[in-house]
Amino acid sequence: MNILLTGSTGFIGKNIKDFFSDKYTIISPSRKQLDLTDESAVSRFFSAECIDVVIHGAVKPGHRNTQDSSNQLYVNTRMFFNLLRNADSFGKMIFIGSGSVYDVRNTLVKVSEDSFGTYIPADEHGFSKYIIAKHLQELKNVIELRIFGIFGRYEDY
Repeated sequence: MNILLTGSTGFIGKNIKDFFSDKYTIISPSRKQLDLTDESAVSRFFSAECIDVVIHGAVKPGHRNTQDSSNQLYVNTRMFFNLLRNADSFGKMIFIGSGSVYDVRNTLVKVSEDSFGTYIPADEHGFSKYIIAKHLQELKNVIELRIFGIFGRYEDY
């Protein structure tokens, strides 16, 4: 099985790559090798590669160590939708979401899935994840994993 892993240099991506590399073929191009915001580049990639599953973890982050947090909404949604445009080239997609969809202005302690949509995030990062999560509710071949509040190897805290 060939898995396209985006965001493989981040905390979650590094751990996914480490865990699955012995079991599957992980294709994890760098940002320089594949600009996910470039619609044509993404289409050319899928024309050249045989991909079974996409694990989409790439994001322009908004966390504490971000050097440039501008244009998060545009970059994050553009990357997702450029991948989704090529859904006929892969079987399934796993989208790595986050707790930011619940709006980080509110406490995330013991937040429930039922509270999704109660608040719309005000920050660009959370709003981009929220837009994508709302869109995913209509799709059958894409699932979202809302990963947050975890720590471990490769954490940059």
